[in-house]
Amino acid sequence: MTDEHCAKMSARRGVKETLAILKRRRVLVGLTVCAATGAAALSPAIAPPVFTARTQIFIEPAAQGAPDDGWSLGPDGGDAMIEGQIRVIESESVLRRVVASRKLGLDPEFAGRDPVGADPDARALRGLRRAVEVRRAAATSVVEIAAASGDPDKAARLADSIAEAYLLELAEARGEAARLLATALAARLDALRGEARRAEQAVERYRFEHNLVSAASAAFVDTETLVGLRALQRDLDGARAAYEATLDRARDAQERALIGRTQARVIAHAQPPLTEDGPRRALWLGLALVGGLGLGSGLALARDRLDARLFARRQTEIRTGLRVLAVIPRFLPVPFELPGAAARAFFRLRDALRADAEGRPNRVVLVTSCGEGEGKSAVAATLAAAAAAEGERVLIVGGRAGAFALSRRPASEPQPDAEAGAAVQAVGAPLALESAGAARAQGDVLDQLGADARKFDLILLDCGCVTRDRLAYHLAAVSDAIVVVVRAGTTRVEDVEEVVETLGPAAGRIAGLALNEAGRGEC
Repeated sequence: MTDEHCAKMSARRGVKETLAILKRRRVLVGLTVCAATGAAALSPAIAPPVFTARTQIFIEPAAQGAPDDGWSLGPDGGDAMIEGQIRVIESESVLRRVVASRKLGLDPEFAGRDPVGADPDARALRGLRRAVEVRRAAATSVVEIAAASGDPDKAARLADSIAEAYLLELAEARGEAARLLATALAARLDALRGEARRAEQAVERYRFEHNLVSAASAAFVDTETLVGLRALQRDLDGARAAYEATLDRARDAQERALIGRTQARVIAHAQPPLTEDGPRRALWLGLALVGGLGLGSGLALARDRLDARLFARRQTEIRTGLRVLAVIPRFLPVPFELPGAAARAFFRLRDALRADAEGRPNRVVLVTSCGEGEGKSAVAATLAAAAAAEGERVLIVGGRAGAFALSRRPASEPQPDAEAGAAVQAVGAPLALESAGAARAQGDVLDQLGADARKFDLILLDCGCVTRDRLAYHLAAVSDAIVVVVRAGTTRVEDVEEVVETLGPAAGRIAGLALNEAGRGEC
């Protein structure tokens, strides 16, 4: 067998074991799935619905030839300008306007119910910031303002209020800038107007002082006087030019303010949403179902790993260190009427007990268990029937410490003798002895059967648990092999360990375990 084939076989076994664990823990998996789907179904009643309304604003770049005040398109095509305006919309100054205009400090949805003394407007601002999302619509100049609320009408009002607050903030900012510029320019114009007036007065005074009031009188003035007049006239012309230039700048500032008021506008007002946010309930239920199955499977695997009880072949062999000779499915302990799977299990068990590891035949086999109600006697009787069906002569010796008796009752009726407290039964061969009397030592059990005992191919010693039945403990010493019956889902690892520890040196005679999967009331 190649390594690849071994790996495939191991993987296949692993899948089967996982499916077996999930089948055993199906109640836990089912409860987890029900809890997850129930929570998903009830989520609308537990969590309040959320509605989101959206307002769209179109932001225009600066007009061609307008002064560059941060609104003109740059090398990035306006990306930086749009991102800057998004930050303005999300700014505290804009949101505070909405908190004040909509009185959100009195709205429990946004202000909450914090301790007395906390600023309700500050709480409302934090709540509004969480409920608002501003983003650019693809690679366009359109900015979308999304506002969420438990009330669809309130969500629409909030989205529109944020847009209005942004436009108002923008207008006020531009108006303030224009006012500041106008104030500065007015002061400059006053100064320049004063300089021009003083220059003009200087020219008039110079004309008067040098008798240059008329053109006729100027003809008799010397050249030096005219040079002085021309210098004063140049000062006057410069002061007038500076005044006119500043006046033009003031007009530009007014035009810039007018341009700024048209660079952003609302193109789509918010409408109350008709449906709440989030995926549809069917999708939620589907996700809850898948998540519940995953979580339930994980819990089932973890629970099985932490469970000390024995369930499956591989798990039992790993945890106990003992070989599982056969896994016995559900069956009724009636000889020769077993279903196919049960019959194969008992034939497999008989084949595993024929000889020890060194090839010596196992003629005397002790069948014991870790406790009461594990189906030990039913397994022993049916194993005898399976061996007899193959033509073997089988003797069953059954009882508790203190007495043994012989009986002709069939294995399908393994009821102990009320007086003797035990039963010795023959299956597939006549039993010549009628009574064996009392046994005083464990070695006497076979001796008292005499030569008749040697006529049997298989002798099964059906005894109690070795940890509680002293006779079973002593019979283990005269057995060729020991089979420990464990019940799936009942027997624990420590129960098997206690049996091994009690047997002491005789534990080396343990051939393995018979894993009984039948229910408590079935055998």
